Amino acid sequence: MEWIKKNWKIAAAIVVLLIIVLASVADSYRNRKLVQVLQGNLDEAKEQIVEREKTAKKEWEGKVAVAEKRLSLVLAERDRLRGRLDEARAAVEAPFVEPTVNSEIIERFRALGY
Repeated sequence: MEWIKKNWKIAAAIVVLLIIVLASVADSYRNRKLVQVLQGNLDEAKEQIVEREKTAKKEWEGKVAVAEKRLSLVLAERDRLRGRLDEARAAVEAPFVEPTVNSEIIERFRALGY
């Protein structure tokens, strides 16, 4: 005790240093716990993201399947209508060809009975 009374400045400095060291240890402990909690939250968020991506992928695949089914129906209808159009074109007479020579004009008029 006599040493503390004689060297009270050194003792006070030691006490201040001990308080600083204890505060630093407590702060580092708190920071470590905070980092652990944040790491746990991050891992949980990653798991949720993976689940959402899986769900979104399944929904997307379902929508694509429905769209492909509709597209196949539309393509089948298109092909059917193309066939009908080809049949109609075949049934129509040959298109008008403009005569290039005067003798062709005369022949056409004679064919019509003029």
